[in-house]
Amino acid sequence: MRPTLPAVLDRAHERIFVAGYAWVQTRSEAAGMRETRRDLVSRASGRVLEVGAGTGLNLDHYGAGVTDLTLVEPAPAMREALRAAWADGGVAAAAPADLRVLDGTGEALPAQDGSVDTVVGTFVLCSVDDPAAVLREVARVLRPGGTYLGLEHVRAQDRRVARAQRLVAPGWRVLARGCRCGQDAVALVRSSPLTLESTSSFRGPRQPWPVRPGVRIVARRD
Repeated sequence: MRPTLPAVLDRAHERIFVAGYAWVQTRSEAAGMRETRRDLVSRASGRVLEVGAGTGLNLDHYGAGVTDLTLVEPAPAMREALRAAWADGGVAAAAPADLRVLDGTGEALPAQDGSVDTVVGTFVLCSVDDPAAVLREVARVLRPGGTYLGLEHVRAQDRRVARAQRLVAPGWRVLARGCRCGQDAVALVRSSPLTLESTSSFRGPRQPWPVRPGVRIVARRD
């Protein structure tokens, strides 16, 4: 479970986090993270559901093969930023016309069984309450042969960095709205109902060091 705060403080913390998140991500995207996103998200096609859509950084990278796009985001401040970007024609300029923004969580996705061709989740498994449940939901909503595309923060391969991640993890979870900076996302996918197809490591440019190690994940529902 994400560390909880009183409701008033939690709302204030969420807004501060969203503002800080936008600042960090703007710098990171300009330094090369945009290309990392595009490389993965551009593979999405058909009916697409994005889990934890955040402020909409993936929207520009969905191609013409996407016929229907549903964005699921549980944080009110994130949904506000997402809808504002869409309305302004900013980062959402290339998004499909048939686009919906829904309140929801990864543990209970608002989609019918086998109704989605592609599920996208970028930096989601690190912060949800139950990542295993989220992956079960991803498998449930995907059609047979459907694709899961993920970008995730992971535990560093360097032992010293991994040890430092463990030391800062409790404070980082509070600061970053529940983010587990040293999680083994690949192991989670391997133990899920999905079939892992490929992984590749990357380092998030100009990201805070606890979340700099990352991995691209492609998996399928058999």
